[in-house]
Amino acid sequence: MTLPPLPPVQSDAALAIFVHRSFKPSGSNDRFGDSERLALLGQRVLCMVVAEIFFEKRPMLEANDLEEELKNTLSDGSYDEWVTQYGLREKVACPQDLRAELKEAVETRHLFDAYVGALYVERSYSVVKGWIGPLVDPDFSPSPFGSSAGPPPPTSPPPPLPNNPLAPEAPKSAYLSLFNQTAAQRGIKVDWQMDRTGPGHSLTWVVQCLGECD
Repeated sequence: MTLPPLPPVQSDAALAIFVHRSFKPSGSNDRFGDSERLALLGQRVLCMVVAEIFFEKRPMLEANDLEEELKNTLSDGSYDEWVTQYGLREKVACPQDLRAELKEAVETRHLFDAYVGALYVERSYSVVKGWIGPLVDPDFSPSPFGSSAGPPPPTSPPPPLPNNPLAPEAPKSAYLSLFNQTAAQRGIKVDWQMDRTGPGHSLTWVVQCLGECD
């Protein structure tokens, strides 16, 4: 089985992961703490990533099938295969008399989980998922759910704005001419009064037509 490339971690994280606990001085890294903290976080992140990958598979898996896939994927055998093929044990600085313990299931899980935790803290959840996805599922492809694609382009351009969108719309010329003509014939003096209220960016116009008979 060909594994996807192992994403690199920075030197501080590598120091926390690959220096055996028996070598470490008292205290911890200001950013990560120690490998115990990274492994605790990484175990939760890995479980979430794997569960999400199988949750998104199509055809959709039933809940009991999801549980079975999760159990099989995160078995001791899977951890051992990943750690062995990536050569993670060989990177650990460890006393010779303790090196055999690195092959135990607990130590194997601790090592891989700590690496996942460091990658999550340094990079992001999506980076972890992009690595673990093809590791646990040969058919993995990024899910379209929650994509950040923008809205589709408009089918037609919007209508042009008037020269002054804040000014009141002028009455229709034909109607206004007829109105003025009728008022003049009846001896009515017409006075237009306009007022505006509100802030400059959102004006409200009120137009009053006042008529006075001679």
